[in-house]
Amino acid sequence: MLQNRMLAWGVSEGRIASEQKPIWLLDELIEQGDQWIINGAPKSGKSLLATQLALAIASGGQFLNWKNKNPARVLYMDFELKDRLFWKRFLTMTAHNNVTDQTIERNFFRCGDFQTTDVLDPVEAKKMISIVNEIQPDLIIWDVLARMHTAAENDNGLMGQVMRSIRKISRSAAHIVVHHARKSSPGAENYNAGAAGIRGASSIHGEADGVMSLALRDGQGARFSLRFSSRAVETPDEILLNRTEHLIFVSANDSDNSTLLTSLKKALSGHTSVSAAELVNSFCAEFSIQERQAKNYIRKCVSNTWIRRERRPDKTYEYIATDLLTDVSV
Repeated sequence: MLQNRMLAWGVSEGRIASEQKPIWLLDELIEQGDQWIINGAPKSGKSLLATQLALAIASGGQFLNWKNKNPARVLYMDFELKDRLFWKRFLTMTAHNNVTDQTIERNFFRCGDFQTTDVLDPVEAKKMISIVNEIQPDLIIWDVLARMHTAAENDNGLMGQVMRSIRKISRSAAHIVVHHARKSSPGAENYNAGAAGIRGASSIHGEADGVMSLALRDGQGARFSLRFSSRAVETPDEILLNRTEHLIFVSANDSDNSTLLTSLKKALSGHTSVSAAELVNSFCAEFSIQERQAKNYIRKCVSNTWIRRERRPDKTYEYIATDLLTDVSV
């Protein structure tokens, strides 16, 4: 027995393990068997973010900066929303992403049969395990943690047991636990404290492989902030987001580009060119900005290769639409 352990725990076996390739659900972010948390304040959109991620996994799409090359099976365990509201949101998202019904029906499943459960209760845990065994998912969304236990949320020992029980119930599937952020102090309601803002015991964060923390933002610019904390993968410190009318979170830069593209096409009004002066005036009126900022926007359009600048015989300038502009959709 000792000899077997020495072999299993030795450098040779370790070298073999180090050369194994990870099985990614989302490339370079979520690996098979990982436990992640999505946390945020009430009404911040954490369930929408979890649904968007689930849709990317089930359809073989993209979630923010990360791609999923192979569609995989998803089980969404929903303890909060009514059936009508969940599916209305979900179908709004699928319409935006052009996902075929066949792909979704093969890969996405939602259980809304329970309002609460207790993963530390053997009888309740057995019910959850039965569902997981039946569906055999690659990813499980558990929404929301507060409805999955009866333990004191600030008890480190008990909440560690809760998180380990969720991992055990999920078996080999990667899983995401949706959880609340703690109440912010006055004056900092929309500050994103990241993983430090997770409500309850520190063991909730300690047991997870990664955390995505979503928060609303104050002031102008992006409406949402998404911060990361992860043990094993490189992640950006923060991504600034906006949310479309299709309930999809997009990076603020992508959102700004979309708005700029719409305004440029409006200024062209179906023509292939527009004078520099007319384009400046159009952007000033469209964005309620000064000439200097309008020229910055024009430079960004040129940098995106949507338009090019040419000098007219009368020594004024015009901007001409490139072939790329006609290929780019708003």
